[in-house]
Amino acid sequence: MADQDKATPGGLLGGLKGKAKEVAGKVTGNEHLIAEGEVDQDAVEAAREADRLEARADQEASAAEVQAERERVAVERQHLATEAELAEREQRLEQEAEQRERHVEQQFDRREDANEANEALATAAADRQEVAAAQEHARLQAEVDEREREAEQARATAEALAAAEQRLEP
Repeated sequence: MADQDKATPGGLLGGLKGKAKEVAGKVTGNEHLIAEGEVDQDAVEAAREADRLEARADQEASAAEVQAERERVAVERQHLATEAELAEREQRLEQEAEQRERHVEQQFDRREDANEANEALATAAADRQEVAAAQEHARLQAEVDEREREAEQARATAEALAAAEQRLEP
């Protein structure tokens, strides 16, 4: 409270001065002096209230800055998690595609040694598997592309939040 009195125009002395005027006015019967003392005291009280409100506004602004930073960090974490997930998924898809390709090659090699009828059946089966693998690969690639778009959107959101935060900084 002592710091607040020092920061307030007139401070403690202004309040005491106003009270002294009011008391002197009452003792002497001077209504004008009483009113002047009350006005001085009201001014000091209003200045104290303004100081309190300013301190509260500063506190709320600081809290908003902290919240904005927390949100920016959360977006960045989500962005990093999405990138990691995409990288992991892409690696897994590549491994699955390689495994399918090896599997198709092994089937083809085994069946190549069989008679012509078995070779025709094996070739047809391998062709179907290749088509299915290509379709699956295309589907998985589309999923990877979608995740990359999501990651880019998250990146853009993080940049927009960072830019907004910079505009809010004094």
